[in-house]
Order: sequence, then structure tokens, then C-alpha cells
Amino acid sequence: MATPLTASQRQRFPSLAHYLDRVPQGLSSYPDCQAKVSLVRSMLEEHSLGKFAPELPPPLAELILQPPPLSAWMPEVHLRAILRIIHDRVLTDRRAFVKWTYDAQKRLLSGPMYRLLFSVMSMDRLGDSAPSRWTRFHRGSTMQVEIGEKRSKVSFAFPPHLFDDLDLEASLAGLQVAIEMMVGKSAAFSDMQVSPTSSCAVVFWR
Repeated sequence: MATPLTASQRQRFPSLAHYLDRVPQGLSSYPDCQAKVSLVRSMLEEHSLGKFAPELPPPLAELILQPPPLSAWMPEVHLRAILRIIHDRVLTDRRAFVKWTYDAQKRLLSGPMYRLLFSVMSMDRLGDSAPSRWTRFHRGSTMQVEIGEKRSKVSFAFPPHLFDDLDLEASLAGLQVAIEMMVGKSAAFSDMQVSPTSSCAVVFWR
């Protein structure tokens, strides 16, 4: 059974409460949907959330205070919950939150290995490599990229309410950075659409 948030937790973490209300069993939802712990550990390295641990449900407090090894897998719902804790208590402005996800991906992908990779990768190959890279870090959800001329359509499929528009924007950041490195031009996304079991957007560049 899901453990509901207390009134105090709901007030302090409104986007977390909204998210957990929508998935069927709160933090216990979709155990087969997993994410690599390395994703959440990189977030915790940038944002110290330890001071919020006493206010949070035990699974999230434990994840913050004693995260598993980098190579381990964790519930995807817990990763999405950590994103919302950051949004609720650290980056409360939506634009600042989205910029942080973009900047974090840019720091990662600007390293020598990725910079060389993207300098020689074609856009057609990105359409194949982006979904396969997604599966290296996520189980139980899928990504598809349709490459067009000066634009690409990115789509995600997932169990009901596992992701929403906040997750779509965060997930698009890495692809946006990769495309910018490949074409040497600024990219942006538009036409965001989110349903309970899918989401998509168009990434374009000039």
C-alpha cells in the first residue's frame, strides 16, 4: 500500500505530492520501471538535499542520505520524486529548473569523449543512438527519435503518469545539447504534448 504524504509534507513539497497522487501506488508504483542510480547521484552532488531528509518519506530520506552504488538500479518513481524535491525546495522557478537540467547535461556532454563523438556523428545515427542510450539508464519506458530536416520529433512511452511535462522538459535537455554540439547551432523545443502514457516534442534548429 502507498503511504500518503502528511499535510505538512504536502505543503512543503507540492509538486512531489501532485506527482505521487497521480501514480497508482505512490512511491511503490511500477517496481519494474527502473533508473540507474548514477542519475540521482549526479543530482545529489549538485544539490545537497540532506537537510530535507527528516521531512520526507523513509524511502526518499534513505536514498538521499545513503544512495546505492553508481551502477545499481533504483525505482524510476524515486528518481522522479528527487527531481520534484529539487524543484519544490531548491529551484522553485520552473525556468531555473529547466535551465539547470540543460546546464547539467551540457557539462556532462562537453567532456572530451562526448565532444569527439558528436563531432563525427550524423543526425541519422543520433536517431538510433539516443533511444539505445535511454535504455542504458531507464527500464520500463521507451524513447523514439524521428530525424527530419532541421527538426526532430522526440517521443516517450511509459506506464500511466510515470512522466509528465516536467519530466519531458528534463529528458529533452540532453538531446537538445547533443544536437547543438552536432550542428553547431542553438536548438530549442516546441509543440510539447503529454498524455498519461506518452509525451512528445519537436526539437528544431536553424
